[in-house]
Amino acid sequence: MPVYSRREAEQTAQIVVEHITQRRKLDWHLHPLLAVTPPQEALIMQITQQLLAGAPVQYVLGEAFFYDMLLKVTPDVLIPRPETEELMLLTATHINQLSATEPYILDIGTGSGCIAIGIKRLAPKAKVWAIDISPHALAVAKENALRYGVDITFLLCDILNPSHHKLLPQNLQVIVSNPPYIPVAESGQLMARVVEHEPHTALFVPDNDPLLFYRVIALFAQIALQPGGTLFFETHQSYAYAVQNLLLTMGFAPCSIMPDMSGKPRMVKGEKVIG
Repeated sequence: MPVYSRREAEQTAQIVVEHITQRRKLDWHLHPLLAVTPPQEALIMQITQQLLAGAPVQYVLGEAFFYDMLLKVTPDVLIPRPETEELMLLTATHINQLSATEPYILDIGTGSGCIAIGIKRLAPKAKVWAIDISPHALAVAKENALRYGVDITFLLCDILNPSHHKLLPQNLQVIVSNPPYIPVAESGQLMARVVEHEPHTALFVPDNDPLLFYRVIALFAQIALQPGGTLFFETHQSYAYAVQNLLLTMGFAPCSIMPDMSGKPRMVKGEKVIG
């Protein structure tokens, strides 16, 4: 079975050539006599061997696009995906509609920092905290925040450990999270380059408890969110309605499901009841 489909291969080749030559696709069309140098050609061949071995192009190149940013990525963080970009935009839009002068925002499971950094750039009035269980992931996120000149407080924290909750801010207006949500049993349905290269702690949850992170985060939110504060989640498309029902039973209402660009139920928004 080929590592890439023809379309994926063409897109990946374009990404690699642009990265190595620092020339965009339009440049090659406008200047058809342009050629790669021998050192560039050698580097392209080296990268090609890594790609044929199954490594994701983002890890090979050490960078990935997210919204209008080019972020550093390593195998310690998930490769940012379009659905997460939609979650970030939805959250940032909500924050900009708040009346608070400096709304408090917490990103749980920040990884590369893509959500937190995107929010801070689009909603600069927000005070943003971001947590992760991995010190290596936090190092990547801090580097990305420095690259884009945004002030975010990063904390090493395991949200599943209740004793760590005291390390986190209170009186939050928004909690946003793209937590692990893929049951281990579904790992066989994923592409090999995802399962073999991306961090499992950021991908998978126990088969018998797929809502683990949503439940724990909602319990924390019952205390840490201000009345009227909002939870924003990315979810597995098969569990969006289960997450919605969970939040409703835990006192978050209204609670709505938003589709991604493909029309799949992938985001859930819940508001902490006032009173």
